Amino acid sequence: ARDRLAMASSRPNSAAPSKRSAKDAPSQNEANVKVILRCRPMNAEEQSENERSVVNTRDALREVSITQTVKGDKQVDRTYNFDQVFGAHATQEDIYDDAVRPVVEEVLEGFNCTIFAYGQ
Repeated sequence: ARDRLAMASSRPNSAAPSKRSAKDAPSQNEANVKVILRCRPMNAEEQSENERSVVNTRDALREVSITQTVKGDKQVDRTYNFDQVFGAHATQEDIYDDAVRPVVEEVLEGFNCTIFAYGQ
């Protein structure tokens, strides 16, 4: 189970001047969309059933590894990279400060921005 935040921003509204200059605009190789993953901690039911976590986050490396058991007892790890990763230890405040606040500040500067959050 995981939560995803996708964020996008575009050029400023003409009615609201921005402190950004043309040099701050994204280059052709830079994306305006960021995908941020938050992995939740195990819930009480999972803990009471002694379930093993199959999700391992490496926040600093911005990656998540998923461990699957296939064909009996063989384990396979799959690693995925994101623009930012928050592990089970992250608080709502951590996520807001690191991921949402910068987007809100861009909105206040006149940029069109979207935060799309999806959770399970």
